Amino acid sequence: LPDNKDELAGLEVGDVDDLDESDEEAAEDERQMREAIRKRMVNVSKIEKVVEKGPFERRPDEIEAVRKEVAKMEVFRKIQVSPAAERDICKFARLRKYKQGEHVFRQGEIGDAFYIILEGICNVEHP
Repeated sequence: LPDNKDELAGLEVGDVDDLDESDEEAAEDERQMREAIRKRMVNVSKIEKVVEKGPFERRPDEIEAVRKEVAKMEVFRKIQVSPAAERDICKFARLRKYKQGEHVFRQGEIGDAFYIILEGICNVEHP
């Protein structure tokens, strides 16, 4: 130690073999958790790229790519929809963008759509 120091703090890097099993298990648990999160993350840009096209301009592989992304959403994991219905939803979905403060719909209007929020947040107000 230098003369003017009473103590020294440092890290010792030992041999990798010194890791105990709990460290290895914790590292594996973290890898699995990150993979599970990655699998659930929705690729919004992939969806937008496809649904910006008209329904009959979308190729089957594009519709399937959107279906796979939408299937990651909790609402679609909870409801049971046939594969054909999932494909139709992804084929006919339209991209709509709203400005801050803009109303999506108002109470009393006829409901003719199912909305999926891809980005941002909204408020639901009931008078």
